[in-house]
Amino acid sequence: MPETIGARQRILDYMKENDVSYSQLAVMTGYRKPDIHTALTGKRKTPQANEIILKLIQMFGLA
Repeated sequence: MPETIGARQRILDYMKENDVSYSQLAVMTGYRKPDIHTALTGKRKTPQANEIILKLIQMFGLA
């Protein structure tokens, strides 16, 4: 699995700066809140976690 530390941190920074919650991300993406949380905290490093991170990067234009 490619390392996603930088991407995860950009998303977390964006969430903090724009007051976006995990619940809001779940509604916007269709993923479950726990799946988003474990992907962004790095507790899960699966293809689905990478997919979540990539989708969020694209949604917020953080690439």
